[in-house]
Amino acid sequence: MQVVRHRKYQEELPTITTVSGALYGLAASRNPVFTAARISVEMITRTPDGGTDEPRFVLDPEKTGYEGLVVTDDAGKAYPLTVTLNQGFFKKYDTRSKLVAAVDDAVFPRTYVGKETPRNQKGAKTFKQSRGTKIVSLRGPSYATIVKKIEWADEPYPGSEISQNIVQIPNLGLVFFGELLVAPTSRRLTMIRFEFGSYEGGYADGVDVSSAGSWYP
Repeated sequence: MQVVRHRKYQEELPTITTVSGALYGLAASRNPVFTAARISVEMITRTPDGGTDEPRFVLDPEKTGYEGLVVTDDAGKAYPLTVTLNQGFFKKYDTRSKLVAAVDDAVFPRTYVGKETPRNQKGAKTFKQSRGTKIVSLRGPSYATIVKKIEWADEPYPGSEISQNIVQIPNLGLVFFGELLVAPTSRRLTMIRFEFGSYEGGYADGVDVSSAGSWYP
């Protein structure tokens, strides 16, 4: 009514945007095989004062998470994996300015960049070198993670390594969890991403959502 009566412009109105996604029965790679029973997310964006206010982003804790993550070797032995999310942190720091000011190492992890290793290298853990770097930008997108902790439920998969939100698995590659790109007026969250380290290589991701929380892209 305020727009119809010319009291406000559309971009001055409060907005609420909800984006969600879910993936069931994921199976990736062979020998070993990575499986997930469910991966889901729901992100809610609010701009209380329309375009004049910084967007606030929160995750629904009941609808965001991982279930039934398992790595199974060629002999059929299962290695369950548990991923714990940092829900409380992102509820407290719901805007980009709050988040970047916090500069928490657990939230802004080192991610993998660099040259590829030979894909036909026998027994290679991954086809990328393990060289990490932080990506925190004052103007452009910053690389963050919603993951608080990753751990094996029982014994670890032989030769595997965990580094914050990344798991290296021999003959499978890199598995990235809860990657969050934080821009001034938008966020993009990828719940799972693979960079396969087999001879053939490959790439895949799933449950990828984004929201700008404004009237215009």
